[in-house]
Amino acid sequence: MLPRTGVAIGLAALACGAVLAQGNPEPLPTPTPAAAGVDRGSPGVRPHRPRIGLALSGGGARGIAHVGVLEVLEELRVPIDFIAGTSMGSIVGGLYASGLSPAQMRSALLNLDWNDLFNDRPPRRDMCYRRKEDDASDLINLEMGLKDGRLLLPRGLVAGQKIAFALESITLQAAGVRDFDRLPIPFRAVATDLGSGEMVVLDHGHLADALRASMSIPGVVAPFEMDGRLLGDGGLVRNLPVDVARAMGADVVLAVDVSTPLLSPEALRSLPDITSQITGMLTRENVEDQIKNADLAIVPDLRSVTGSDYAQAEHILMLGQAAARAHQDALARYAIPEDEFKERLARVRDLSSRAAAHRRRDGRGHYPRRSAHHRETPEDAGGRSARSCDPEDRPGAHLRAG
Repeated sequence: MLPRTGVAIGLAALACGAVLAQGNPEPLPTPTPAAAGVDRGSPGVRPHRPRIGLALSGGGARGIAHVGVLEVLEELRVPIDFIAGTSMGSIVGGLYASGLSPAQMRSALLNLDWNDLFNDRPPRRDMCYRRKEDDASDLINLEMGLKDGRLLLPRGLVAGQKIAFALESITLQAAGVRDFDRLPIPFRAVATDLGSGEMVVLDHGHLADALRASMSIPGVVAPFEMDGRLLGDGGLVRNLPVDVARAMGADVVLAVDVSTPLLSPEALRSLPDITSQITGMLTRENVEDQIKNADLAIVPDLRSVTGSDYAQAEHILMLGQAAARAHQDALARYAIPEDEFKERLARVRDLSSRAAAHRRRDGRGHYPRRSAHHRETPEDAGGRSARSCDPEDRPGAHLRAG
């Protein structure tokens, strides 16, 4: 998972308690005609079937199971008219709403270097000589600041720079969309106002920013500033946003809960265990309030994985598929004819396809990757070891004549 997990969990638990001790969630917005699927260019809602909303919970790496659920929903031809997500659920939901297929999301999630994603430091090979020396001499790898004679600690163990870049890259297909009702599938991300403790339903703006704000785990990933508010992980106030999906205009809400269950008393052996349990208790309470209002709840059996097991992404995907297939009979009642479903998918994927074609023409939108078959040459190694932030920092610079 993230580096320094024990400290991160402790900070997150304290932050959760502070936030939830304040205020009540703000009222949900009244559904607009756009949110109800009226007069929109995206897939319309036929009068002969209920409008279906999907509520996706947060849960860290466990949230990868959402992709497996989406794969099965498409196999069963279950159309999704609205999506509301929190934290990892907002990332998966936002990508699907913007036109990405489950196969594309599967590929992206399996190819991500999760350890690097949650580490803002550049690769050592890209550091200048002096920074490498500092890296070797620093006993504590923690950035601090000084202002007005006061020592300042960071707002999170991870600033989230690489996370933001990754989200920007995988949401390029929706870069020009500012009203989330105008995405191929109307979408909402849920965040928490850390100043008031209120729920914030994000329905417009830059999609990557909304996803970044929704997954800003207090104490772990730095909060995100938006419209004058400091936003944190939406799981603090609404980890399973069933009511948000309902407010968008859904007649039926399918809820997928991947939140972390509470540990047994025998498993509480350390301070990180206790703080994790406290965080889970706070989150679990709002999940239980929401899940009882869902028309169908899909709860993958994720007892074998934790919220930090990103290395088990493929296994987690399979568990999500299995959970959805266990409800196959119940889901079948929402299926639509195959030709209608294919036509609908074509419209949903149109925005993503056009954006991909545009990136190919411009030569943009790809991660800079080093070939797996690339062998480092002495010139490569020498260039990196000598790379410096300043010419005077290069090895032997002080020996130059003149």
